[in-house]
Amino acid sequence: MCPFYWGKITPPSYQGELKLLMNYSAGAGNSQVPDPYYDDENAFDQVIGQIEIAAQGLFKYICEKHALRAIN
Repeated sequence: MCPFYWGKITPPSYQGELKLLMNYSAGAGNSQVPDPYYDDENAFDQVIGQIEIAAQGLFKYICEKHALRAIN
């Protein structure tokens, strides 16, 4: 869950969705993208892997919501 209220940053007329990217990552267990800055290269690889998984989840969500098919 996000630590702040999204309504504070969206205009009253906003009708869309505003969610954290990691909400689309199956089994991530983390709602935020970790900051690997002070870690080694392996930490960066892990974070990019988490982002890629979340991006795939977001793409799947968009396709399902709008009855779209992915083009291979």
